[in-house]
Amino acid sequence: LCEKTRYHSSMASRGFGGFRGATRIGTDARDCESPSAATAPPEKHGAVSTASQHTGGVAVADEQALHEGAPPPSAFVHCIKQLPKRDAKTRTKALMSIAADLTSPEISGDDVKALVPHFAAFYRRLAVDVDRQVRAAAANVMAAIAKELKRALTPHLKSLLPYWWLQCHDADRETAQAATCALEQTFPNERKRADALRFA
Repeated sequence: LCEKTRYHSSMASRGFGGFRGATRIGTDARDCESPSAATAPPEKHGAVSTASQHTGGVAVADEQALHEGAPPPSAFVHCIKQLPKRDAKTRTKALMSIAADLTSPEISGDDVKALVPHFAAFYRRLAVDVDRQVRAAAANVMAAIAKELKRALTPHLKSLLPYWWLQCHDADRETAQAATCALEQTFPNERKRADALRFA
């Protein structure tokens, strides 16, 4: 009887199943973490959450293009920085400004070549932007670049042509017309145009 009394007394002090009421006994704070907190991988130093990586329709991560390789010509720096903005009007105005600057006699072929990698980093999203005016403005920039560089655009075709081709089939007539005309002027020969698409 004494042994049975001591057993029940011990169980009462420890709690049933390691708990006293709703409180777990004999554990530290880590044992009380939720399963999701316990299994979640540690966050890397300097990591950015997915929600904070995007602004509007363009990934902010693409802004790294401004810091990789040669910087864009000074005439385009401000406009390039406006491309990931949330407001569609801001993106449209920036693209229209780039297209206008590309026709300026003060902009050389080397300036356009230096611009292409930075524009390409954003074009893959601008080409499929939800806003019709943004897509049309992006197509006009692509057309202006193609008109200036022609075959010198070849090194960048892999990054540009898939989205350029998509714009040729855009539901918006202005966008599709600008993209198609630019593609046909860059590759007048239908066979070479098909080869370029296969290459991309």
